Amino acid sequence: MNINKNKNRESEIIELQRKILELNEIQTNILECVNTQADKIDSIEENILQIDYRVEDSKNDLEIANKYSFGYTPILVGGVIGACVFGPASVLLHLPANSLCYSAGGLFGGLLGYKIQKL
Repeated sequence: MNINKNKNRESEIIELQRKILELNEIQTNILECVNTQADKIDSIEENILQIDYRVEDSKNDLEIANKYSFGYTPILVGGVIGACVFGPASVLLHLPANSLCYSAGGLFGGLLGYKIQKL
């Protein structure tokens, strides 16, 4: 009876050793998966940080570009109004260079329209 008990015990120990080895293999595989995923997560995190910096730089560039941008409508309207005011004024004041007054009025009105839109 004692021999059967020892054989049973021995087989249980062998089975336990086998299960421990399987568990060790499973744990090793999980560790490899975690390390692989950690590298991917680190890579994703780096990409997100780069995108964040690029978005911030782009935002700054757009703000600078907005300062330099202007529309032509206020300039054209100002030029037409300036020409319409200065031209007839030169006729009423009997100035000799009517076309020059129209041109100067257009330039003045256009410049004024440009300055007004920058306010």
